[in-house]
Amino acid sequence: MSKLTEAQQILSEFGLPKRQQNERSALTLLALSNLKETDKWKDAKKVSKSVVGNKENAKYQGIMRFIAEHYQKYYAENSRETIRRQTLHQFVQAGIVEHNPENPQLSTNSKDNHYRLSDAALKVIKAFGTKKFSEEVKQFRKNVGSLVEIC
Repeated sequence: MSKLTEAQQILSEFGLPKRQQNERSALTLLALSNLKETDKWKDAKKVSKSVVGNKENAKYQGIMRFIAEHYQKYYAENSRETIRRQTLHQFVQAGIVEHNPENPQLSTNSKDNHYRLSDAALKVIKAFGTKKFSEEVKQFRKNVGSLVEIC
């Protein structure tokens, strides 16, 4: 099974609506987990990333740049709003991702806006493919909930 398919399975287990279980969302999850195709899920990391990335300000590697470099999927620059509004916004609502965790006071249009996996989501992701996965999903959904249930 490919990392992309596995990421979609994880999104389903998180309780995201079908619309957020697509390729774009799975690739975004992989980028935020800092995982390439040959990496193991247990090696997932919390790394703050902006949507696009900025060559002048390399503080936050871009999600879109990570996807292009490691999954050869190239999104047009104007796709950043689609990724932000139709993937990351729902990830934040679902408790999978934190928005601006290192600087919550950033303005909406700041070039330094960034996203990072939540601790609860990272535990689930690292357990994928192990006996602990089901229990971690259960705990996540008990403590955080499910976006499907909210909507």
